Amino acid sequence: MPFTSCLIWLISIMPSSPVIDGQFNDWQPSSNRDAWSIQSHADANSISLFLQQPGPPSVFQQLDEPLMIGLDLDEDIDTGCRIDDLGGCDLVFELSPAAKGRRRGGVTAASWNSNGFRLKETPYKYGFVLAPSTASRRHEIRIDRANLPHGQRQLRVVIRPESNKTFEHMITLPDAGSPRVPGASVPTKRIDSIRVVSWNIEYGGMLKRPDQVRSILHSLRPDILLLQEIENTQSIDELKQFLQSIHDGDEWTLSVNRNTGNLRSAVATRLPAAHVAEFKHVTRSDDADRSIRAAALLIDLGADQKTLAVSIHLKCCGGLNGPEDLARISETLSIREAIETAARTHRPDGLLIGGDFNLVASPLPLDILRLDGQRLLGPHASGPLQDASPLHLDGRDAYTWYDSDSSFTPGKLDYVLIGGDLKQTASFILDTSDLDPDQAGDLEPGITQEASDHLPIVVDVTVAPE
Repeated sequence: MPFTSCLIWLISIMPSSPVIDGQFNDWQPSSNRDAWSIQSHADANSISLFLQQPGPPSVFQQLDEPLMIGLDLDEDIDTGCRIDDLGGCDLVFELSPAAKGRRRGGVTAASWNSNGFRLKETPYKYGFVLAPSTASRRHEIRIDRANLPHGQRQLRVVIRPESNKTFEHMITLPDAGSPRVPGASVPTKRIDSIRVVSWNIEYGGMLKRPDQVRSILHSLRPDILLLQEIENTQSIDELKQFLQSIHDGDEWTLSVNRNTGNLRSAVATRLPAAHVAEFKHVTRSDDADRSIRAAALLIDLGADQKTLAVSIHLKCCGGLNGPEDLARISETLSIREAIETAARTHRPDGLLIGGDFNLVASPLPLDILRLDGQRLLGPHASGPLQDASPLHLDGRDAYTWYDSDSSFTPGKLDYVLIGGDLKQTASFILDTSDLDPDQAGDLEPGITQEASDHLPIVVDVTVAPE
């Protein structure tokens, strides 16, 4: 393929930074599906990019050929990277980097010092965030300016989507600002609301890291918990004892799915509830020997309203259309069938589905449950379930997974879906680094990362009959 290069100037007039949530509401979509489109936004604290690609959707951290994003941080073509089409770039991010001739997932970063030596970096150092984590033709990226040189007025960005094809994009930079100061507090729920928390607590963290998990749950005070990664060796009595320690006097009902390897899912509530026989042991419809990590309770919200609450943990990892991706699709088809069967028996008025969907390839597993999901409650209902779509308390991000030791950058893996006569009144993702220390109480800035590599999703709902 011949070498191609194009210089694109675009100065964004957005009043504030784009939200990196994979929804793209802050960008102007391109109608040209046959060419790359690049947009940008820069403010005092960050640089954001919006990339729209031709061809079929792709997962940016699982590409067949690495995608390179280079930043010329000193406006000097003679410094930095020596690769021809990235020449002069002092910081380069490689998406889906190659390792010994083979593709591997994730994102790497490299910088060049004043002596021309290449330094291996982590994208986490630069606050690199990418959305969505699933296959898409559109992707948005944010890079924080805190660890970039200050004083530069123009930033040259080089995008290399494949060998011998590059695009250059110029961004006018405003003056760099002071580091962002966290200013949020943990929202309290409305008096008429029920608080739902969905949380993958990472390898039995509720009992392995009890102080951190207890502090977080004590602050959130959930009425319903949708939990993932309960370990097989952790007993119901131990888990109940821990839950009762969050607030003295609370009695919890707990349902954990049958053994599915070492990790299980659970639903817990301090409201009146009954077990759901249809979720005692859910298996894949295409392989009855494969159990699914799904648990459920029928919860009494009062005023003769019952809600079916389901906690799920889909198959991890894998690439687009690979065996893990197909397993997630199969699992959600079986979960949908189990919900329909349970609804015919128990006739719930509301529906909650939450958990770790592990969406790192196709978005189809989410669509299987969401689209026409109201019909799961019976033929009288129709339409999609509502995706709670929570954001971090600082309003900048929607990722729910973060591990600075991983080769993958933060991603949105966890979801909560709402149906029936439930109405969402509030939602947020708790990252304690967003909290104002004067309003955080006992929550230290890093406690959510200490507790789990997943962040708690909080959704407040109320009953709103049609």
